[in-house]
Amino acid sequence: MRNIHNSVQKARKRHHDDGYEKFLKDWIEGGFYLPKGQKVSFAHYRQIATYLKKENPYIIEKGEEYIRQFNTDGSDSWTFSMNKKMYDIANYYYLFDIN
Repeated sequence: MRNIHNSVQKARKRHHDDGYEKFLKDWIEGGFYLPKGQKVSFAHYRQIATYLKKENPYIIEKGEEYIRQFNTDGSDSWTFSMNKKMYDIANYYYLFDIN
């Protein structure tokens, strides 16, 4: 997979949050699995709890910051959108590196 373009934008309309479905949902429901000796910080737990209190965490609401990526893999290409705060947490715990 190759990342062609990566940008942070403020949502002007509602968007589907691809990252919640692909990374965070499984990680949260799986009990925050991390390598031995690593723990999720209290600040990150609090951010995740606030995010999950939203009426619909699958949606990036108007006015929220989000990451927008354009990716390719061979002849396939797609756009990936994810809430900025949750993207930072996923990067911090290397959730994108899990196969």
